[in-house]
Amino acid sequence: MANTLDIHIFDQKSDLIQQVTQSILEDIRHYVNVFGDARILLSGGSTPGPVYKELDTHISNLQVIIGLVDERYVAFESEYSNERLIRECFPQLMNVSGKLKGMVYDLNDEHANIGRVAEEYRIFSERTDIVLLGMGEDGHFASIFPNDPASELALQESNQSIRSTRAPNYPNQRITWDLKSLCQARTAYLVITGEKKLDLLLDSTLNLPIHHLLQANPELKIYHSK
Repeated sequence: MANTLDIHIFDQKSDLIQQVTQSILEDIRHYVNVFGDARILLSGGSTPGPVYKELDTHISNLQVIIGLVDERYVAFESEYSNERLIRECFPQLMNVSGKLKGMVYDLNDEHANIGRVAEEYRIFSERTDIVLLGMGEDGHFASIFPNDPASELALQESNQSIRSTRAPNYPNQRITWDLKSLCQARTAYLVITGEKKLDLLLDSTLNLPIHHLLQANPELKIYHSK
């Protein structure tokens, strides 16, 4: 597997941020030129945050529609909210031309919430140009986790693109796109840091969710730094 993966390795995280930002920026401009807008799905977490902040300085004059790869089933005000984090990373874009669709509409009915997200995210089901993913030290991506029956379903072929899953840590209730849908993005990035994650990524014998992603999307662009 190591010989077939498209991995870009950097010694410094600052170099990774610069290269990922530049590559995504070029993609956004391309898709805006082709389609009139760029539709992107973004992950939360501290690793991609600097990329988002750097992108914000360059794309405020472009038509960009942002959705979430996954979300914690919490209120927007929560410190765990991915929507809140991403909005804070794109102040210029949000103030000018950008749109961001969250994933939490009904905190009282998880099933009804999933149905609402599916409706709101129809625009991404029709076309997703860019998706940016991260990976946990347990081999999860998006909110698709090891040893979770709901996550197992998210790794399988299905007509349900958005699912509720359960994380091993708080907040346990999660919302996520499934594997098949994420692989339909025209361009996909995986950004990871640390040698432990790289070693895990390269060990396909572990058969973790991330290895299902690598198998399903051989064109995934992987960026890693120490």
